[in-house]
Amino acid sequence: MLEPGRRCIIASICIIIIFFTGIFGYHLIEGWSYLDCMYMMVITLSTIGFGETHPLSPAGRLLTIFIIIFGISTGAYVLQGIARFIIEGELSNMIKKQKLQKQIEAIKDHFIICGFGRIGSRIASELKESGVAFVIVERESKLNEHIIDEKGYLLVEGDATDDEILKKSGIERAKGLVSALASDADNVYVVLSSRELNGKLIIISRCREESGKKKLYIAGADKVISPYHIGALRMSMAVIKPNVYGFLELITENKELDLDMAEISISDGSALHRVALKDSHIRDKLGVIVIGIKKHHGHMLFNPSPREFIEERDHLIVLGSKAQIKALHDMVSKTTREGLLSITKKLDLKEVRYDMSSEE
Repeated sequence: MLEPGRRCIIASICIIIIFFTGIFGYHLIEGWSYLDCMYMMVITLSTIGFGETHPLSPAGRLLTIFIIIFGISTGAYVLQGIARFIIEGELSNMIKKQKLQKQIEAIKDHFIICGFGRIGSRIASELKESGVAFVIVERESKLNEHIIDEKGYLLVEGDATDDEILKKSGIERAKGLVSALASDADNVYVVLSSRELNGKLIIISRCREESGKKKLYIAGADKVISPYHIGALRMSMAVIKPNVYGFLELITENKELDLDMAEISISDGSALHRVALKDSHIRDKLGVIVIGIKKHHGHMLFNPSPREFIEERDHLIVLGSKAQIKALHDMVSKTTREGLLSITKKLDLKEVRYDMSSEE
């Protein structure tokens, strides 16, 4: 079935062809002026039937029959399209698409998920649960109802390898993109296009074959993940290190357990800047375990020393309950010492000691 817009375009072209064919036909067959020919065409196609402008020859009557038959057929084609447009809800679908596009144009710092297969749908579910804004790009129209109506996700229907589709998903304003297409070649193309459209984008790509991983990194991906490779590693861990596997499964897949692993960013101006880990009381008062610190210069510290200083633009990798992690978020967001002291008093913490040696 043709789309309503394309149906109207085709019908309009047919009417124009019939209209001008009739004008030149009457002029050549009957020798009428172009004004008379145009008038004859208008009253014939509109089925007003005022009467013939001039007496018609047999050839002119055949031309009139041709115009009436094709004109009525084209009109019926247009009416059928309008009826289908209204009855089957295509008008409603168009309004829904326009509303979705306006919502997409209003968001920023979101993630774009290319492909809504088994992996893409799971990623979308996790992002929604974490409160992260995202837009799905999917070319299979049969998934529209499931994505929009049942899941309530923002959707751009189209091929993710098309630059215009990526622009519709707001790639210039996006924070990151996940390419979860089935083909490595398509993922490489999406990564190339995305990196060109937004050089600051965080790009994560799926990879089916190990040979495609290098190509994806060359194309501009920040992280390439092979589900088959990770699945094999976890299965082997379940055999070799069952307790380690059980612990990882507990903290990553058990939604009922009040335990979460999180990444806490130390923003510029945070009151925890230049505070030693042991003096922050993150562990002894909040009960949050700091597993690692990714330093602002890129170096990762695992099981950091209690004497390690927290600095601006560091990222703390922590493990704790949702309430504990929320309290830590509140702590690192404080930008003044007075604000930090107020939250320490609220949590019954000791006064935080600062490293003053490097302050200017």
